[in-house]
Amino acid sequence: MQYSSLSRALRRGLVPVTFTWLLTLVSSLNGAEASSKFYFKNLTRTQDYIEVNPRFVSDGNYVLFLVFVGNPASPGPADYVLTKCDRDGHLIYYMSTRGVLDYNVLDNESGVLVLKAVEDPETATAESSTPYEQQQAWELWYINFENDEEVLLEASMGLPLSEGYRMLGLTDLPDSNLGQIRSLSPHKTNQLLVKRDRVDDYWVFRYYRVTVDSEPDEVFRSESWVPLTDQEWWPTIRWLNETTFVTVSFNSALDEKFPQSQGLFSIVSVDLEHGTGEVLYSDFDIHPFPKVVLSPSGQNLYFQKSRNGFSEIWRLNLVSRSAEILYRVEGELGEVRISPDETSLVFTQHTEDNFDIIRLDVDSGHLRR
Repeated sequence: MQYSSLSRALRRGLVPVTFTWLLTLVSSLNGAEASSKFYFKNLTRTQDYIEVNPRFVSDGNYVLFLVFVGNPASPGPADYVLTKCDRDGHLIYYMSTRGVLDYNVLDNESGVLVLKAVEDPETATAESSTPYEQQQAWELWYINFENDEEVLLEASMGLPLSEGYRMLGLTDLPDSNLGQIRSLSPHKTNQLLVKRDRVDDYWVFRYYRVTVDSEPDEVFRSESWVPLTDQEWWPTIRWLNETTFVTVSFNSALDEKFPQSQGLFSIVSVDLEHGTGEVLYSDFDIHPFPKVVLSPSGQNLYFQKSRNGFSEIWRLNLVSRSAEILYRVEGELGEVRISPDETSLVFTQHTEDNFDIIRLDVDSGHLRR
């Protein structure tokens, strides 16, 4: 199946221009009443509503990200398009029609899988407030990077959206109903089951190693950070190899009014083979959103801190255990993505109601917006 006529029109109608990444592009797409605010958080990358999921592709020469093209007065889950830009922001065009919920680039970078919401005009208003796991109308598409051909792979046929995410290849999503999340090691030789439980009036996460021929074995436990908003927090799991993973743990400094809302976050390495754990870095200012990110080499971990209205990007060397600050700004930041050569970072930045995608040259500190 080729691109739809609407998709072709979008691609031809958006003339390549030179500009500086500003996501106030949304306003020019939607008219005077539009806003650059993004209304729906990306579901798999972070709990932060500003996330538009920018990431490097084509060996770091291009960046993909989401752009809001809906009506700001009545935003809905089908209001995003997948957009492609060169790494310096000189050329930008839509890669898909609207409706993108999430996407995943294939390992060989031959193309991208795109999960779309199918909008029914009769239920659009109701669906705008429907939890993502309860949405029933979705499609999975494949877009070839070489020729931009878009192919429909699967339709929901009444299956929950979690099945679409499974097909997308992003399986480590929390199941809020069951209170658990599963994660597979890179070669799928080990599986973790993380369950959220109530213990002595505390919320905790229990980490279990799951095998076929034995009962789940608890390998780690952490308190749960309980934010003061309606957001849920689930700890990150990043596999270093088949038997070792890194996660973020929490120990509360109990506030009588808001239990488990404040405390110490730690980046912890857990070795399944030897049944041991080691704290790599701890700080009260570590920001639990967005998730920590492992570099392509596996030697560095990128995370964020938040203090006094400022957000900071930090890099932790997993070999030397040394940590250094790379970027600091007043406002909020989305999850960091790393170029294959680890010389550049790309992330979303929200400052004073403006949304930018930033590319940071790690060595020089030079910014591209």
